[in-house]
Amino acid sequence: TRREPTSHANRQQTSHATRNITSGTVRETALRNGTMTPMFGTLRAGTMTQGGTTLSEADNIKVAVRVRPLFPPETDKGASSVLQVTDDHTMVKIIVPGPAGNKMQRDFAFHACLGPDTSQADVLHLCGVPQLLDAALSGYNVTVFAYGQTGSGKTFTMSGREEVIGTDEYKGGDTNDGIMSRAVNYLYEAIKERKNQVKVALSASYLEIYNEGIFDLLNLRSSKNLPVKWDAGQGFYVPGLKNVACADVHAMMEVIRTGMKHRHVGSHELNIESSRSHSIMTVSCCVTPIDPESFDYGTQRFGKICFVDLAGSERLKDSKSEGVMLKETTNINKSLFVLGKVISALAERDTSGTSAHIPYRDSKLTKLLMDSLGGSAMALMIACCSPSSLHVEETLSTLSYATRAKNIQNRPTVQYDPKEQQIAALRREIDLLRQENGYLREQLRLGNSIPATPSMMAGELGSTQPPGTSGGDRGLQQSVSFSPGASVEWPSLQDYQGAKPSTSGQQQQQQQ
Repeated sequence: TRREPTSHANRQQTSHATRNITSGTVRETALRNGTMTPMFGTLRAGTMTQGGTTLSEADNIKVAVRVRPLFPPETDKGASSVLQVTDDHTMVKIIVPGPAGNKMQRDFAFHACLGPDTSQADVLHLCGVPQLLDAALSGYNVTVFAYGQTGSGKTFTMSGREEVIGTDEYKGGDTNDGIMSRAVNYLYEAIKERKNQVKVALSASYLEIYNEGIFDLLNLRSSKNLPVKWDAGQGFYVPGLKNVACADVHAMMEVIRTGMKHRHVGSHELNIESSRSHSIMTVSCCVTPIDPESFDYGTQRFGKICFVDLAGSERLKDSKSEGVMLKETTNINKSLFVLGKVISALAERDTSGTSAHIPYRDSKLTKLLMDSLGGSAMALMIACCSPSSLHVEETLSTLSYATRAKNIQNRPTVQYDPKEQQIAALRREIDLLRQENGYLREQLRLGNSIPATPSMMAGELGSTQPPGTSGGDRGLQQSVSFSPGASVEWPSLQDYQGAKPSTSGQQQQQQQ
């Protein structure tokens, strides 16, 4: 069924109503004391740094764990909390009491571990989402997705309170807004700060995968199942999906509200407002540098941000689903099973170096997540867990999959049009040659001997290879000795604002 309005009394009994976490000083205190740091550092020239250390491109999938509070219905059944987050917020411990006073304990280490007292604003910053959004504005593909069992807080983390977002009055700004709404506000603020450097055009689409069918949540006139097709240039995509241009933050908030309002939900024993479908909101960023002095002036970059809210895994003996909901549960568990196989296969491939088959095509969900898992995107996985002793097995399963996901290696690249990328590389080389020519003219005017320049040492001035390709980075020596004790730093890509160009179009197509 589509979402139906609920009374205020009923909302007080929902699982989401108990998620009203109001600890507003967690992030400020933790950051001030140095006990908690954002998962991603500040982006500079296409690199990520954390504590001054450059992160390798093979370490681009980050995994965070968020533990929700215990719900009153769980405490009424005698449940206790079995999850503990360490003080440094890098490890979560699951401790289960056993017979004769014994305890079973397992420790899991992740990039960030967020306890029940973590507020929505804390989640955004401590998971490094602003740095990912900056990367998207530099032309990278970015994915943020929540994973976990039903009722573990995935939709609350990604979207906020469904009963608030689904109303016609929703404009954003609620204290319980999730990552999506807060990220949208950050994007438009960042665009304002960069208005003298780049021109950015944003658009958005919103779809759901319901019973292995893809439906457009923004095109209410059409209820047909959309296909998934393959293209060598862009990978798997959904043709016919409505893409809405969003000139301001209010237009983007309307996209979020419309999509949330029409997403399939249901009620069962484990969650009174359970998402019955996977949803993917995609924000496309067309970024054009407008600084005439920039080597990539006028060269468009195409960043993309995917917010993925997965439906939760369910056990039929616990959820007691039947009829239509039984079919929904079967399809949800099937697609999540395929997703688990993909995560396991990628983790095994990247740790052992084998060329194992990755079953992306076994599910529409994994097709659309192909670029995010083992592809050319930066990815953040938020594993949402229940601390209840009633759900120990599901929590262990979630933490095990999250541990495997840490081993997946993505290879992020800036998304250029291949022709525009070649033009940018030529402009850059011309700029370097002009600087070199000016220096040589000055040396001739002063009557000094002409030293060897980078282009002379390279042997070829006419190279059109983009940096990082097999042809080498000709004419780009970092420093050249002119006389004992003297050196001149030649411009490099690090001196320019923005991220480094990707490899050639042929290499990018091979990756996809």
